[in-house]
Amino acid sequence: MNLPRYLFSTNQTLVFDSQFTNAYDYISIDNKSACLNISFKKTFEQPLTLVFTNELSNTVQLHFNKSISGSITIIHYYSRQTKKQFSFVFDDSSNISIKEVFISKRSITLEMHRDFIIKHNALLSLVSGSLIEGTTLTNETFLLTNERANLTYQNLYIGSNIDNMTCKQWMKHFAVNSTSYVENLLVSGDESKLDFEVSGYIEKGMKGSICKQQNRGVILNEQGSVRVDPKLYINEYDVEAGHGAAIGQVNEDELFYLLSRGLDESAAKRLIISGYTEPFINAFESRSLQSGIRRKIARKVKGVVSE
Repeated sequence: MNLPRYLFSTNQTLVFDSQFTNAYDYISIDNKSACLNISFKKTFEQPLTLVFTNELSNTVQLHFNKSISGSITIIHYYSRQTKKQFSFVFDDSSNISIKEVFISKRSITLEMHRDFIIKHNALLSLVSGSLIEGTTLTNETFLLTNERANLTYQNLYIGSNIDNMTCKQWMKHFAVNSTSYVENLLVSGDESKLDFEVSGYIEKGMKGSICKQQNRGVILNEQGSVRVDPKLYINEYDVEAGHGAAIGQVNEDELFYLLSRGLDESAAKRLIISGYTEPFINAFESRSLQSGIRRKIARKVKGVVSE
């Protein structure tokens, strides 16, 4: 598969296609079975980029060993209909930062099932964004299985044309003093439909746990829609839990204020939407990847976000 050059965002890049090779001693890779197993054996000092395509296995497990730390960029680049299952395991005291983006070469149907297992004193910081064109069906489950498991998750979805995105998220606390913070930022352009079900669960006896979610959505056209169904299932008193959802069209007061400051309507909307998109773009260290993502977003949200 011919990949855009901007996807090669670091000197350490692994592309999982039919010709991939592993040149890094801190990673163990087994692709001999139906599942592609990727194990991180020790802390890696330099940022690493992993690129997943339609090729190789549709089932992938990433395992981060005990006490390791590091920063990873994950790029999902798909050119045709695909169904993928990813499993992430974060062993005790691991500290991992993941920035990821989902991109399609053309309009496709993507089914994605993902499980994240976060163990004792492990910390996962996840920044994710989907720019898939077509239909996306996603199921994500975060299992906080041991004491002081910690999750911070910021997720951006951008729809355009007749994109249809359905996402179900579960944050499940099965340990005392476990923490999850989740923020979904949703942008609907044209006639796109975004439908999210976001659920937090704290098991009985899991005292001191924190489960919080925030969902924000902006609808750029009358034909578009964003629906969020936030839920909490709390079976313990000694916890902190909360959820919120703020969905609507571009704020008329904000728009009026910016127009009164001399901006035209397109420029004003770009500035408002940049509050959703720029934090995600700037999370990536590579300038070339930032530029590539910004161009992709601009093409999806035509006339609102500049390249």
